[in-house]
Amino acid sequence: MHSENVKVFEQYHLITIPDVWDRGYTLVDSVLNARDESTSVLASASEEKLVAKPTIGIIEQLLDRAYEHVAASVVCFATKNGATAEIAARAAMEASTNVRYILAGDRNSRVLAWLRAFLVQDSKQINNWERALSNHSANEAEVHREGIQRRRRVRENGKNSSRGSNGSSRPSVCIRATKLGPSLSRRALRQ
Repeated sequence: MHSENVKVFEQYHLITIPDVWDRGYTLVDSVLNARDESTSVLASASEEKLVAKPTIGIIEQLLDRAYEHVAASVVCFATKNGATAEIAARAAMEASTNVRYILAGDRNSRVLAWLRAFLVQDSKQINNWERALSNHSANEAEVHREGIQRRRRVRENGKNSSRGSNGSSRPSVCIRATKLGPSLSRRALRQ
């Protein structure tokens, strides 16, 4: 018998989890329960706790993002889009690794390092976007320049608020996963 959570998930996404996927229902049910629990914890946190732990909101957003990637992967798998399911699953694993890494140490420093790394990557994307404008007409390039300027303003505002007091930076996803232990190794994931 399938849980009410799984039934709602299937109805919302207009899918049926394939019967041949033995652990599919268990996986979806576990993910949905984890999402509900994390949302419940945040919703029940006192204002004092939220002020004392400013990273809670960011971590909740990262968890929600990971959930959305998992949901996308399941939907893609159920609709026989295996390649896209794999991409979404990889994104979910990285998001989950980010959360676990942040929670395993000094949360404030690690969240700030994550934000800093995000901003560095975003800056590279903006520069690549700008370089690609030479391939567009003047009208198209102008529309893109407006978007580039908006994105630069957002990046500059975020950059000024992401400097950690100890200057820490975020290691790669491979290093973060290794520090979390064997539960995230490929071998463990395949079993």
